[in-house]
Amino acid sequence: MLLHDLRDATTTDWPMLRSVAAYHGVRSLYAFPMTVGALEVGVVDLYADGLGALKQRDLALASVMADAAALRIFERVLSGNDADGGSGGSSRRVVHQATGMVCAQLRVNSNDALVVIRAHAFASGRSVTQIAESIISREIDFTA
Repeated sequence: MLLHDLRDATTTDWPMLRSVAAYHGVRSLYAFPMTVGALEVGVVDLYADGLGALKQRDLALASVMADAAALRIFERVLSGNDADGGSGGSSRRVVHQATGMVCAQLRVNSNDALVVIRAHAFASGRSVTQIAESIISREIDFTA
């Protein structure tokens, strides 16, 4: 959501937002989704008192930073989730293979792919190894 001028009546359909923003001196509002692959974590909101405060380069940088923040949040939340599920070397191979598959599916690097796998495991209450096995058997496909 990129609202460069909240005072422009055609900018938004939210009259209460415009009213509250004007009261607080907010002229521009920018909302950047925080995503890791196909997963949405939250939103970073930026407010400015100037008209069109962020330029194209700033918008691109803010979007990248929001995604980086989402990745760090996932990493912190999931840091206690054992990547190999405690099963030893064979499960590491399974997770490694699944990570490669997720890299290809989502066009992300291996660190981001592993975070996606861990997040899916956390959200589903399953181990990382179980999710990896489901990815390899194509029960889970992040492109669908």
